[in-house]
Formats: sequence, C-alpha cells, structure tokens
Amino acid sequence: MLVKSVLQTMYIKSCDNSERSIIARIIISLLLINVAVVTSENVYNSTHGNGIPLKKWNREKNRARNIEFTHTTSNEEVTHENVPKPNRSHNSDGNVLDVIIIGAGWAGIAAAVSLESQGYNCKVLEARDRIGGRSRTVTQWWEGSNIPMDLGSNWVHSPTGNPIFDLVQQNNIPHSTAEENQKLYQANNNGAFDDNYISSKWEQLYDEGFYPYQEKQQENTDEDISLRDAVNGYDTQSNLDAFDESALEMILRTSAEMEYAASVENLSLWWWNTYGWDYGGDDAFLYQGYTALFEAHAAPVQSKIETQAVVSKINYKKGKKVKVTYVNADGAKQIIRAKKVLVTVPLGVLKAKSIKFRPNLPKKHRNAIRQIGMGTLNKIYMIWKKTDVFWPYNTQWFSELPKRESNFEFYNPISFNGGLPFIVGFVAGDEAVYLEEQFGDNQNEYESQMQQRAMLTLRNMYGNNIPNPEKIMVTKWATDTFSRGSYSYNKVGMNKNARNRLKTPVKSRIYLAGEATSAYYGTTHGAYLSGKEAANKIMS
Repeated sequence: MLVKSVLQTMYIKSCDNSERSIIARIIISLLLINVAVVTSENVYNSTHGNGIPLKKWNREKNRARNIEFTHTTSNEEVTHENVPKPNRSHNSDGNVLDVIIIGAGWAGIAAAVSLESQGYNCKVLEARDRIGGRSRTVTQWWEGSNIPMDLGSNWVHSPTGNPIFDLVQQNNIPHSTAEENQKLYQANNNGAFDDNYISSKWEQLYDEGFYPYQEKQQENTDEDISLRDAVNGYDTQSNLDAFDESALEMILRTSAEMEYAASVENLSLWWWNTYGWDYGGDDAFLYQGYTALFEAHAAPVQSKIETQAVVSKINYKKGKKVKVTYVNADGAKQIIRAKKVLVTVPLGVLKAKSIKFRPNLPKKHRNAIRQIGMGTLNKIYMIWKKTDVFWPYNTQWFSELPKRESNFEFYNPISFNGGLPFIVGFVAGDEAVYLEEQFGDNQNEYESQMQQRAMLTLRNMYGNNIPNPEKIMVTKWATDTFSRGSYSYNKVGMNKNARNRLKTPVKSRIYLAGEATSAYYGTTHGAYLSGKEAANKIMS
C-alpha cells in the first residue's frame, strides 16, 4: 500500500499537459494497475486490473483553468482558512429576531451556527420534516446488517483542507478513501476492456483530442455554445469512426454529465468545467452516511429550527424589519419579522418561484437565477444477497462503453463498507429528468423503469443470468418540491459572474447562500462556505 500511495502522489504531481508529463503519467498508471492486481482480492476473474481513475484524471486536468476562473470571477468567495471573524460582539434584543434563515441544509445551518455563536437571535425555517436538505441517509435492514443509503450527498470531495472533512474528523465519522478505479465494458457481455487500452483511448480522444479542441473553441468563439455543439465540431473535424464516437461519449458522460448532473446539450462550452479547486486529495466516502455528520454539526442550533415550515412570501418593502410568511406543521399561516433574512433554499426552488419576494428581487438576481442551470442526478440503490454478488470487488466504478438509450454508471463501495452487498446506479441530466417526468407520478412504475434500465446495462456487462436485486431504493430530485433538482451547473449562455451576483445582499436585508452561489457549486463544502460567508456579511 505504501508503494501505491507513492505512485498516486507521483501521478498527481505529473498532471500537466507537457509531452514529458503525459509519458510519465502513462508509466505511473501502468505501475498503479500492476500494484492493484498484486494487492487486491478481486472476485472477478479479470486479468486487466481494477480499472483506471478517469473521473480523477479529468478533475486534475481542469484544475489550472478552474483556479484562474475562481480567482477572477469569485473573488468574494471565502475559504475555510480565511473566513473573516466578526469585529464586534453582538448584543441581541431577545424580543426581536435578528435573522430568519430559510432552509436547514448545509448553508443555512452553517450560517446559524456562526450567528448564534456571536449572540445573534436566529430562527431557521425548514420546509421538510427533517433537517439536512439534500444530505439525507436512510437505512435498510438486510441479512443482519443496516445498509445506509445516501440519497443525496455521498462524498466529501477533495478533503485536504476541506471544512466538511474537518467536521468528519472532529466528529469521528467513519470514512474511506475513494480511489475511483473504473472499468469499462464491451457490448453484449463480451467482457471488460483492457485498462491500458482505455487509458490510451482517453489520451487519444480526450487528453490530446477533444479537450485541447474545446479549449481553442473557448478562446476563439464570440458567443457561448453548448458543449454538445463543440463535440459535434470535433467529431466532424477528426472524422471519428463509430467506436471512437462512442468512446468519446462515454468519457464525456463520466467526466462531465455525471460530474455536473447535466447533459452536454445544456452545459456551457465557456464555463462547463470552471470550478473552485483550493482543496485536494482523493474523495472521502462516508460509508455510514451523511446524516450523522450533519446532525452533529447542527446540534448547537437544533432548538432554533422549525421543520414543516413552508415559506411562501418574503416582504422587505416597508419598515425596518423583513416580514416572512409561512405555513406551519398544523397548516396555520404564520408571519414573523426580523432585521435580516438569509435565503438558502436550492436554486430549483428559486427558479420555480415557490417563494414570492415583495418587491421582486433585483434584475441581476433574477437573471442569475435564470442563467445558472439546475441539474438532476438520480440514484438507484440495488441490494442483493451476499451469495449473489457478481460484480468486481475492488473496482469502484463500472459502466458500459457503447452509447445506448439508457446510460447508467454504477458505484461499488463493497470493498470498504464491510462487504455490504449493494451497488448504486447513477443516471444524470436529460435522461434523469425524462424518467421522473414520464413515470414519477406512479412510484411503482418509476421504480420498475429505473430497475429495468439499470439491469439492462448490468446484464450487457455481466450476462443475462445475473439475478434481479432483492430490494431497491430510488431518488426523484427533479420533482422534489423542496429542491427541484440535485445541484447547479454552468448552463450555456450563463454570465460568468452569475453566481457572485446571486449572492449579492439586497438592501442589506436580504441575503442569499447555498451551493449555487459558490465557486464550489454542487458540493456540501460549497454550501457550507457560502453559509459562513453570508453570516459574516450579516455580522459586518
């Protein structure tokens, strides 16, 4: 394992675009594959290694441009190390709320903890009957064990220096390092592709092919286009054959669509891969779930939270106080007032105009809400008997290379969750939305469709004789009333400053936070840091 760790460090340090580093990266990748083969106890009879980290490679490739984007367009974004401290102690009037916080997800609770610690009198209104927002763990008892299933947040991305990972360590939350090895399978149960072959295809089609092509397009186009338009242009220029077209589609599916919860038709060519990258390291997987971590963080402000409180209106037009109207758990209309209001609901809720602002939010905020995309990434948890496990034990990601009508990817945590026999299927973007819209009104039909499509892919990879799962659990984030999607992405036509504009305070009384306002969008640490940032603006 020491050799493996050293090689992984060498690989990360080699990730630039020079010819020398590309050659070094290929050599190190081959060595890593050999180490994996020697050290693993793989129950799958493959001589091709445990897979290659395509997702990690792509994130490292995007790092340089992302840092430049973050520093030029998100200069107000705070990081864990430079969160400003309030300049004074606040003496709150116990009869008047200082701040009403709408939403008890990571942004709202992070803000509440900061504000309450400085003496601010806060109230948190949460529409759901629980806290945590898009971080939710449910459990299923199976073969003598509880199987934890995270329906939303799954990983702590880039944990080195990450404030969420600091909370993981402070609260002794069990976790494992997610190495992200990925196997790709041929059509019609013809087995897995050799890792070296897929690595060479990645180099040919993406690292030295589409990626530099789209970089030139980013620099030379006067008007933003979709990433799909860029892919089509590259296909035409390169005269790709059918197999290479499918291989490129797979690479984009795993590195773009699954990453950003959006189809390439909707991703902005200019901004699709711009993202905050101040943190590093292999992702941490919380194999007992995110809810325990969230509840530990929220404990200091638990008494300040009212659940099943559905906000309908925020009136900041008259007087010195902001008036918030909501319906409580008993169905009764309530009106409360505060000096300031922090809105941390998901972008999808703002897009749906579920909350009315009086007066309307300023035009720059409304434009930002329209321009930023809200993506959908849904999951199907599939549980088998331990005796029926058919997938490779030490490969964490696997998918089929050929492009099909349904394109699922699968995540396998069995090697570090104590051997619990389940995998998670992911479907993203337009297909995920389509499945919800077509079948979501009938839960049984939706579950059936998700299972059928996932099993079709699995049987194409592992054969027609593999059994159906014994139990399943599915998500429906696009039609969830209190989220209207999974997380945000950079949509074609978006202004690069849209996220900064969305979080600009309105008349020093209305503040907005959440992952959609962050350079680290789509992550729990992005939401957390946005809440901290908003709290410090309120206290400044």
